[in-house]
Amino acid sequence: MEAAVANNWQVTARSVSSTTNATEFKQVIEEMDRRQEKRYVIDCEVDRIDTILEQVVTAGKNSHGYHYILVNLGFSNVSMGKVIAGGANISGFQIVNPENPIVQQFKQRWDQLDEREFPEARNAPLKYTSALTHDAILVIAEAFRYLRRQRVDVSRRGSAGDCLANPAVPWSQGIDIERALKTVQLQGMTGNIQFDNYGRRTNYTIEIHEMKKDGPKKRSKIAVYEKMWSYMKSAEPNVFVKTTPDGVARVRKSKGKFAFLLESTMNEYIEQRKPCDTMKVGGNLDSKGYGVATPKGSALRNAVNLAVLKLNEQGLLDKLKNKWWYDKGECGSGGGDSKDKTSALSLSNVAGVFYILVGGLGLAMMVALIEFCYKSRQETKRLKLAKNTQNFKPAPPTNTQNFATYREGYNVYGTESVKI
Repeated sequence: MEAAVANNWQVTARSVSSTTNATEFKQVIEEMDRRQEKRYVIDCEVDRIDTILEQVVTAGKNSHGYHYILVNLGFSNVSMGKVIAGGANISGFQIVNPENPIVQQFKQRWDQLDEREFPEARNAPLKYTSALTHDAILVIAEAFRYLRRQRVDVSRRGSAGDCLANPAVPWSQGIDIERALKTVQLQGMTGNIQFDNYGRRTNYTIEIHEMKKDGPKKRSKIAVYEKMWSYMKSAEPNVFVKTTPDGVARVRKSKGKFAFLLESTMNEYIEQRKPCDTMKVGGNLDSKGYGVATPKGSALRNAVNLAVLKLNEQGLLDKLKNKWWYDKGECGSGGGDSKDKTSALSLSNVAGVFYILVGGLGLAMMVALIEFCYKSRQETKRLKLAKNTQNFKPAPPTNTQNFATYREGYNVYGTESVKI
């Protein structure tokens, strides 16, 4: 709400006391329709959201143009099959990453539970509230381990406090436990777990998901791809094409000024087709493999794995690919323009290096010549000054009267002086 006030957003807040009362929720929807508002922020737990979305479908408010944002942290726990079928846009948040190794390990142990003792173990999906509870227990256990290592006694030792004391008397060891909880930092099912000085969780990741017809899609932000997308979107003329053949044709007509992003398999195939005027630049953006499926528990699984590994280690798979993909292609093993562009380097390719070398030598010789001339001039001045000093003789006195009682004479060629 503070952000809405700061940005002058018009926000209408409504509290629904009971999600089972269809009439009350229907009135809220009708009021929003009169205001021509089609963006809803729903803040409640998963079980209530399922009920609300059912009423949304019943009221026909799941068509294209409606946008629902679910504020809880369990987007994958919500059933949205009927809502998304109408074309509505649904976004939400997810704190549990199913690709987290800790989550995957927990699911494996969860699936191995005895169905007789835990009948709903395999059928019930992992809820984000369960993951938070699991991490809370880990935090408490780690905090008490820390207190034990610090030799802090937190036991009451039979001295129970008075729960009805007025004013309330806090537990003396409560401060130690609070301090220990704030120092905890570990990895749990909800990611990184650590707290600030106020006991609030910090440095954790929440994924933003958007529901598509084929399931939830995580909206990631990668700086390199964001920069590429912003440039492609703002480029003039438009760089997008409708089909792969259109993109290949545009590459061939652009004379090296247009690059087309496509799958590496299709790119390698086009390189081996005439007129052999395309080439791959750089490496792949990512890599996705595939496998040979076998029935669960099949004896062929290990045999196929070992056979594929053996072929890979022997290099036979690469040989087969080169034979049937490149050697049998229309452009040969070079592929595309790479056949001409990978020839030996000529003098024109490395001429710049020699130009820099010759220029550097010329500059060095010029500096050396200037320095030589300067030193020569200084040496000439010094020798000329020394010669003038040697030829110096004292002039005879112009006045013949002997007013002085003595005179001084200097030995020019020595260091002694005498008074006469």
